Amino acid sequence: MGGCVPKCTTPELLSIEQLLRVRARLESRKRLTEELKACFNLALSEFSQEPLCIQENARMTIQSGTTVLVFATGKQENEISIFYLNEEVQYNIKITRWDASAARVCSRVIVKSVAEMVSYIPAEWLLETLKNMVQLGLKSKFVPLGWLF
Repeated sequence: MGGCVPKCTTPELLSIEQLLRVRARLESRKRLTEELKACFNLALSEFSQEPLCIQENARMTIQSGTTVLVFATGKQENEISIFYLNEEVQYNIKITRWDASAARVCSRVIVKSVAEMVSYIPAEWLLETLKNMVQLGLKSKFVPLGWLF
């Protein structure tokens, strides 16, 4: 039997507790390489800082060498990848909703103003939100003048 874990076909539940359990299980079976351990350490460190709206709605893939582990929760709208490449661990996240992106910025950065916070949100999301606000105002026959300027 080889020293790697076969690719996971059914995702494990994504939570801090489950990440710890899987890491401990791999370690007890002598399948936790130094690279994979580094991936788990970064996953635990970074994922624990993510806002709940991301933690409860994500798909995480941890990959080191031939080992690929998949964890998932909620609708899996956010994609997190942790991988070992060129002797360095990488943590990448793809967020699909602007509100989750804003929550992430607010949880990780000390924002000095609303304008600074808005600068972290992609322009297309801001335009879509503004469009929805105006449409909602028109439907209710009430459009505050501040929304139009």
